[in-house]
Amino acid sequence: MTETSMQHKVGSTWVISSYESFTPTYYDLGTNAAGELRMGVNHGGDLELGTPTPFWLYDYQGPMDNTPFDVEVSSGGLTRACFFRSGNLMVF
Repeated sequence: MTETSMQHKVGSTWVISSYESFTPTYYDLGTNAAGELRMGVNHGGDLELGTPTPFWLYDYQGPMDNTPFDVEVSSGGLTRACFFRSGNLMVF
């Protein structure tokens, strides 16, 4: 893996952070009306949800099927993901 820099918005401020670069099977970005950004990544068959701070912080959510998924941010700022695990629809 290599480290890459990326610019993203936190609140109303653009910041530059670094993250480990890898080739995800699939990823999705989600925001809410306030513009809060989240990223979900299928990283080797595992779902990871990322939150931008000055750096991307990823939370491991467990295994998932190799299918597309959706990530959104609730009005309260919580990350929500909808994905399949062992053929079952999961919503976090």
